[in-house]
Amino acid sequence: MNLPAAPTLVAADFNAFFREIYGYDPFPWQIELARRACSGDWPRFLSVPTGSGKTAALDAAVFALAAQAHLPAGERTVGRRIFYVVNRRVIVDEAHERARTIAAALREPRDDQPTVAHVASALRSINAGSSSPLESVQLRGGIYRDQSWARSLTQPLIVASTVDQVGSRLLFRGYGVSASMRPVHAALVAHDSLILLDEAHISRPFAQTLNAIKAFRDHGSAQPGKPDAASHHTVRTPFAFLQMTATPPTDTTETDILRLSEADSRNPVLATRLNASKPAKLVIADKASGAKALDVLAAKLAEETLSLSKQDPAPRSIAILVNRVAVARKVEDLLTKHFAPGQITLLIGRMRPFDRDGITGVLRARLKTRHPDAAAPATGESRLRIVVATQCLEVGADFDFDALVTECASFDALRQRFGRLNRGGRPIAARATIVIRADQIFPESADLDTNAKAQDPIYGTALGRTWNWLSAHAHDGVIDFGLKAMDAHVSALRQTGPADEAFGRLLSPAPAAPVLLPAYLDAWTQTSPEPTPQPEPALFIHGPGRSAVDVQICWRSDLPDTAPNIRLADWLDTISLCPPSSVECLSIPLHEFSNWFFGGSNPDGGDILGTAQPEAPDIAHAPENKIAIIWRGLRDSRKLEQPTDLRPGDTVVLRPADGGWGRNELGHLPGATAESVDQAERAFRQIKQRQVIRLRSEFFPTPAKDSALARLLEWAADANRDWSKAELRATLTTASAELPENHPAVPAFKALAERKNGLGWTPYPDEKGVVLVTHHRVPELKADSAPNIAEDDGEDMLSKTTIAAPLPLAAHLNDVLAATRQTLAQLSLSPWQAALTSAAMIHDWGKADERFQAMLLNGTRSLAWAQPILLAKSEKLPETAAAYETALRRAELPKGFRHELLSVQLAETPAATPHLPADALQRALALHLIASHHGHARPFAPWVPDDSPPSVEVTHNTTRIHLSGEERLACPPHRLDSGVAERFWHLTRHLGWWGLAYLETALRLADQQASAAAATIASNHD
Repeated sequence: MNLPAAPTLVAADFNAFFREIYGYDPFPWQIELARRACSGDWPRFLSVPTGSGKTAALDAAVFALAAQAHLPAGERTVGRRIFYVVNRRVIVDEAHERARTIAAALREPRDDQPTVAHVASALRSINAGSSSPLESVQLRGGIYRDQSWARSLTQPLIVASTVDQVGSRLLFRGYGVSASMRPVHAALVAHDSLILLDEAHISRPFAQTLNAIKAFRDHGSAQPGKPDAASHHTVRTPFAFLQMTATPPTDTTETDILRLSEADSRNPVLATRLNASKPAKLVIADKASGAKALDVLAAKLAEETLSLSKQDPAPRSIAILVNRVAVARKVEDLLTKHFAPGQITLLIGRMRPFDRDGITGVLRARLKTRHPDAAAPATGESRLRIVVATQCLEVGADFDFDALVTECASFDALRQRFGRLNRGGRPIAARATIVIRADQIFPESADLDTNAKAQDPIYGTALGRTWNWLSAHAHDGVIDFGLKAMDAHVSALRQTGPADEAFGRLLSPAPAAPVLLPAYLDAWTQTSPEPTPQPEPALFIHGPGRSAVDVQICWRSDLPDTAPNIRLADWLDTISLCPPSSVECLSIPLHEFSNWFFGGSNPDGGDILGTAQPEAPDIAHAPENKIAIIWRGLRDSRKLEQPTDLRPGDTVVLRPADGGWGRNELGHLPGATAESVDQAERAFRQIKQRQVIRLRSEFFPTPAKDSALARLLEWAADANRDWSKAELRATLTTASAELPENHPAVPAFKALAERKNGLGWTPYPDEKGVVLVTHHRVPELKADSAPNIAEDDGEDMLSKTTIAAPLPLAAHLNDVLAATRQTLAQLSLSPWQAALTSAAMIHDWGKADERFQAMLLNGTRSLAWAQPILLAKSEKLPETAAAYETALRRAELPKGFRHELLSVQLAETPAATPHLPADALQRALALHLIASHHGHARPFAPWVPDDSPPSVEVTHNTTRIHLSGEERLACPPHRLDSGVAERFWHLTRHLGWWGLAYLETALRLADQQASAAAATIASNHD
């Protein structure tokens, strides 16, 4: 594809780019960061105070990528994928909001935004085949088959996420990611990427791990500093990370740190923020100790809030920031007795994303920090607004409060919290109060390190030490937390001891990560199957002793009522009809969910990731009255029966009757009821950008007699379902007209009735309803992120198409070859072009097995014999587990059959030799790419007993490639001497752990993109 040359941008254009998007000029430090990024000279540390606009690092990175777009891919130093990473469950992701703003501006530049248009053109030039210059994704949690961000190697992308989500993916153990997709996620994070690590001082273990990975990545599979003879084969792409912290290590050279300059100090906007005074009163909750400590603390926090609200002039907004969820709830309960409904908002990290987004959208309109030159929207509201929150509001929330009441914490946490107080440097009398429990105060002379009572579960001894330091420097019980005033204190403190020892004792605990050894990477890179034992990734993300990880919780009202003796297959088939999505799931630490489910205790911890993890409850089995399904797809899901069944990142599906959604249970679900907690359809629409409706009596309990809705429900519950699609569409149209316009089903009925959207349905296992879904995206729906392309779960569902006409094998192979070549044209992968293109043409040869062809047709082998051509995909492939099992038996195809491994056997025949690269390494790579293109063969092929395989034959160009049944039996791929495992290790040593995964990803995503494109072209064939 010949594209016009992208306009050449220079660093000086960044000012205009920034101004055209936001309406005001960048700060001097932001201009300097963009200059350094454009030249490839990224600093190691960005050290600017809160409120200085550090998320503008995203603007600098995007602009620098565009400025380097004219360079060959191998000469760029800015990655296409930009990860903004934080170490907590943020309630408002300022980075994601900023990314969406940048992406929206680039998508449709106005006439008065010529520089933005130039940047958009440059970004499109490095992503041929896409009209989107930049996409933004919020990676909230690992949800099985939710791969909306992992779609392309060439798409410029901003991902806002947490250290758990990014770190686990980087280490080939993505939390909640299927085993088959883990290599893809690892490659996308480790290659062509930039990681912006916020609050790096409390993410020290992850920063250390990133340093080690960078060294390993540069030297293949050799030890850092000792590259082996094969290191010249390492795949080279940009990989950099920038640590954002107010306290970079003292041994760091100044050239590696970007700080505020004299020009920043003279900037009128920054100067008002830096010089603003933030006096804080120190208050002790005297009787807060023992069993009633949290109750007394909450009462004192509420008392101080009431006092602030009555001062003159009265504040318009107050933030109350606490250390534990339980305290936040208690404070909210107390304040509701004194203020009108709607004045108090509870925000904790344990909220479903769309609940969180709805609430914070309202708050943002009122509380967002305003630049003096930016137009402020009129909210029309003047009454006091109070927000009660946990640590989730410390960072990532661009809110500007008039007053603050905070529980004492470590020094760095308090500085972050005070960053929400008069954030914009407005000419107001900002006021604050810091409250500490009486039982958390210890004399400075005490040995806090050996005093168990001084060890706060979240902040360790830093909480008590910080209080002592604040008390020593306060005047009449008040200390100024203004940026400039506190910087003076910090400068003096950092000079009082060697290597910042005194200062470091006031900061949140951040233990060192273990040394990352090559043997650990050898273990993690084995994703199929995983070895036992293997290192725990959380140790390298959070450090020893602080490895609490999350699980995701959602609810389903349509699960079969067959408890306690459930038929697992029916439950899984029901869940698969509308599978969980990240926006509907509640994230909660694994151990806290386990305690609740097995022990009945409600969680009360904080919202910082990687805090100390208590022991699991000593209970062997699940309670009889509760049922939970661990959702890992149809093949690997299971019923939750004991605590050890849970893994980091798991998605757990509960029935509403089993609870967890109520107040003071697992999280905060505002307004949730047993009838409304199931939000499957809303989440499906937001993630997939497709319409869906579950037609069951549970969701439509009282349809009007003789109405179209009643007829739809009767049809859905009839196992025969003899309507044509035209009849179904007509009834949907009538139903949408009969129902009130504001009925939640009306938009779905209208979209499903539109022929252009495609229409499909799948019955429930009990035949008491169906799920209707559009085959194609509905433009009117607002997607949470880029819609998924065909997801690869390692099974055969990529062989299913949503169009009526089947896709011939030859056409699909040509499509994948074209997509692979398009990808290669955009990347610096020319040394491996021969292997990738040959693998693209061969990868699905194994689908020629007559039994696989029969399964595609949902028929018998005799039906497959009657077909004139070989197929790659068919819309007749069953979707549910039960129907799939039946199709396998009918086709006589062994369970677990892997078509890609038969492709390898065919490729290894003498007749196929001309179609593989002549070079030995390239040939080995091509064979491995074929074997691994659904995530298997890393290192072993799955064992599949197949006692009587038929002969198979394909024709490529004019070459006939034949493999007899006896030859297939002689050395099946799962045999240890088949060469599958040896190739994997040989290539890993040559290309590196992430390098091999990156090349696999190039083929796998080309395969998925080709499948999605074929479906789009045929979108009207319904």
